[in-house]
Amino acid sequence: MGKERFKKGLDEIDFELIRELELDARQSYEELANGLGTSPSTVGRRLQRLSEKRIIDIVTVPNALALGYKTRVTFAINAHPGKTDEVAKMVSGYPNVQHVIVTIGRYDMIVLAVFQDQQRLFSFVTTELGNISGLANVETLMSLKLAKSSWVYLSDADYRFEEQNYYDLDYFDLKLIKALEDNPRCRITNLASQIGMSRPTTHHRLQNLIGAGVLSLVCVTDPAALGFETRVGIMVKTHPGRLAAAAEEMAKDRNIHHVLICTGYFDILAWGVFRTSTEMADFVRRRLVGVQGVLRYEVLLQTAVPKRSFSLPTPFGL
Repeated sequence: MGKERFKKGLDEIDFELIRELELDARQSYEELANGLGTSPSTVGRRLQRLSEKRIIDIVTVPNALALGYKTRVTFAINAHPGKTDEVAKMVSGYPNVQHVIVTIGRYDMIVLAVFQDQQRLFSFVTTELGNISGLANVETLMSLKLAKSSWVYLSDADYRFEEQNYYDLDYFDLKLIKALEDNPRCRITNLASQIGMSRPTTHHRLQNLIGAGVLSLVCVTDPAALGFETRVGIMVKTHPGRLAAAAEEMAKDRNIHHVLICTGYFDILAWGVFRTSTEMADFVRRRLVGVQGVLRYEVLLQTAVPKRSFSLPTPFGL
């Protein structure tokens, strides 16, 4: 594994830096330097290099439900032959679409989008998607629960959280979220100045938002740069009485990073990363089939991610 890391242009310090950022993406250069036994200037240079090479991206991930997006949908899409890239590009242009993942398998792409209500979803399906000429078929999977959402590959951090049905956010909370979307590593002093509150109050609000699952500040890493060459979507049909338990069991696996419970032809949509196709096949044939309640499954091989966005329009025109 060590030689493989160096082949990809990363050394042990890079890996330790990424691991630290997975634990806390807002650590200062000084804090990271102390943990790694190096200098703040070295940390700064390495972070800049990793960012410029698109190996890491420090992002603010707001909870769509907390910001009023009550309807979360996964579209499983097929395009006409030769039109996959064109359709993916057009779908990526819509602001309600957060992620577009091109795949090989039953579907040509998986699209994740959020809407304030079902009326807006209806308009999107009939108008925006309906006007894409290269689109052959769309299946809509309504999201019921996000059982796991993690961008951790190296550390033991766990970004799973229990979603609430109600979030009482005020103007300053939303302004703080917007400021963090613009600059996730912005210092508390600067954040306080931007939202017009004291430093202690700003810090307290930020901790409350994180603790309540309103937002996460994470280091999103390109898994291929860490040696995870095989990335897949796994669609699972379960026995009705075992759905929640099956999703929770899948979420415990270190190779599985996102688990979504949904309606439609499948009950669970999960995304996982593996170092090799052999490792992936072993997971499917040995571990997945051992999950109680799994009736059938299909695997989608991820080939490209034309769009990956976390920012969401907030109320009050912010």
